[in-house]
Amino acid sequence: MSNSVVVRGHYVTPTIDVSKAVAIISGDVDATHLATVPAGESWEILGVVATVTTTAAVGNRTHSAQVLGPDNGVFYQTAVAANLAASQTDATRSFLIGGSPGLAANMFVPAGGKVRVKDLAAIDETDPADVVAIKVLARRHFEA
Repeated sequence: MSNSVVVRGHYVTPTIDVSKAVAIISGDVDATHLATVPAGESWEILGVVATVTTTAAVGNRTHSAQVLGPDNGVFYQTAVAANLAASQTDATRSFLIGGSPGLAANMFVPAGGKVRVKDLAAIDETDPADVVAIKVLARRHFEA
């Protein structure tokens, strides 16, 4: 009964798991196109939304949400969203479980792992590059 508490003279076992919390996480300060899982946590990814502003460089952008391991290797990638032409401002890209393009369910990212949105066509990766700012909807798991 070590996990039980006494409520009005009865032993009760709590059922709330306080080691998990759903949060909207912004991209890293120095690289807004990706979000890094901090030490002591893992994230269950529920969705990724990116706001994209493209440069005038000619070519259609083909954005994909990716999950990187702590070694920066890609171990998951969504299908490509619809093309985005040059000179678009504040276009929104959404990647959700069951959406199109969709994220896989039960996707866990370990501490040091990253979530990012990348233009797989690599149209403009030089300075000034396309601006991508992401927000990740994740269930944060806190480790003891």
